[in-house]
Formats: sequence, structure tokens, C-alpha cells
Amino acid sequence: MSSEVKIKNYVIINERATVEDALNVMERNDYNSLVVIDDNERPVGIITYEKAVKYRNSKNITIDKLMDKTIVTISGKEDPLDLFIMMMRNKINIVVETDKHGRVKKIITLRDIFNIIQKKAEKI
Repeated sequence: MSSEVKIKNYVIINERATVEDALNVMERNDYNSLVVIDDNERPVGIITYEKAVKYRNSKNITIDKLMDKTIVTISGKEDPLDLFIMMMRNKINIVVETDKHGRVKKIITLRDIFNIIQKKAEKI
């Protein structure tokens, strides 16, 4: 299995990937963070560019040792405005929509939520 997986225009990375792998993926895709998954494609954390850069010289360290294990998952049935409020309150930029088995189905960023709300507002 590749350490890098593409989920609907968002790249996620396996927890066994190295810091060097994570930095390469983030730099290539212009990301500030990556959702980290286990071998069963279940979300287990988030690695930020800021944290990975601190360990740039420890290229062989795996990101499971550095990632933030706090991750918010959703079912995908949430109202966009409620989701926006929840993300702002919790100061998070990414939520993960999972399927019934807990595997990553979609990554939703704060920017995605802004776009959805804006489109709804334009229809009013």
C-alpha cells in the first residue's frame, strides 16, 4: 500500500509514512496538514506542516509518533452551517466524513464549508 492515498481531491497519508514522506506530500499539494489513516483506512490523526518541519532532520521518524490524535469525524448528514459553527468553536480546519465502517469517505475543509454556505446564500 502506498503511504499516500487520494480521497476526492484530498490526499491522506498512512500513519507509517515518514516525516519526509509527509513533507513531500504537503509541499507537492500545497497543504498545511494531512489526515493520517491506519492500514484499514480509518482516520487516526492529523499531521501539520508546522510540526513536520520541526522534525525535518529526523526524516525516518514515522508520523504516528508526531500526529495530533484528535480528529473529528462526521456522518455527512450535518447541516453546513452547524458544521461551520462546530469547526469554528473547536478551532479546526478539517473534518473527516466516514462510511459505516469508519473508513475515510471524504475530507471536508473549512474552505469547502465556506463555499457551500456561499452558494446557498447566492440562491436566496
